[in-house]
Amino acid sequence: MNKITTPKGIAGNLFLARPDTKFGTKGFYKVGITLNAAEVGQMVEACNEEATRAFGPKNVAKVKMPFEVNAHGTVTFKFGSRSRPNLYDSTATLLEPGVIDALRIGYGSTIRVKGETATYERFGGGVLLLMHEVQIIDLVESGGFAPDVGGSFVAEG
Repeated sequence: MNKITTPKGIAGNLFLARPDTKFGTKGFYKVGITLNAAEVGQMVEACNEEATRAFGPKNVAKVKMPFEVNAHGTVTFKFGSRSRPNLYDSTATLLEPGVIDALRIGYGSTIRVKGETATYERFGGGVLLLMHEVQIIDLVESGGFAPDVGGSFVAEG
């Protein structure tokens, strides 16, 4: 396993405060982080090293990787965990569970992720990124709207 700390990037596919339970009741915490392609060389190398170690140098090209190269010069890495990661604010203060439960972390938030590489053998094998900690640097809140004082529709009850 290789330890990984990402540079600052843009968050997507967020399940940090509550797990994604689409494929099971226990759920899975996950986040995608999109980074500039020029900043990801060490992370890609760590994934390749893990694949070589687990599957051999001849099989690295066949192994599924936890990142996707995007057309516009960025790379999106996918991190996941069965347990809720530690979340920190921009001053590196650990957030309390009550604060985390109230957060509405939205797409476009600027984050940094700490974790490590691992492998799996099912479905042809691959490398995955285990998420341990996430620092929320700039929060973009998700969901809801601000009141529109000029609007005429008000729901009853």
